[in-house]
Amino acid sequence: MNARSHRGHPPVIGMVWLLLMAATLASTWGASDRRIPASIAAVATLLIAAFKARLIVLYFMELKTAPVLLRLYFELWIVVVAGAILLIYALPPNIG
Repeated sequence: MNARSHRGHPPVIGMVWLLLMAATLASTWGASDRRIPASIAAVATLLIAAFKARLIVLYFMELKTAPVLLRLYFELWIVVVAGAILLIYALPPNIG
C-alpha cells in the first residue's frame, strides 16, 4: 500500500473527518450544557458550523486545489453568510 489510505483517499481526509466529528460533539455538548448561557452556545454553535462548512468545502468538495478566485468566492460566502446570521441574531427582536 502506498502513502494513500484505504480506497485511495489521502490520510488527511480521515483526520478532517475526525475533526468534523469532534466539532459536532463540541457543538452538541455546548448546546445541551445548561451552565453555558444560551446566547453564547448559539454563537459558538454557528461559528463551529461555519468552520465545519469550510472544511467540507475545502477537503470533500476539493476546493483546496481549485483556482484561487473560485476558492476565494466560496470562502467569502461562508464568512458573509455566518456574519449575516450573527448580525440578525444580535439585532433586538422588535426592530422596525
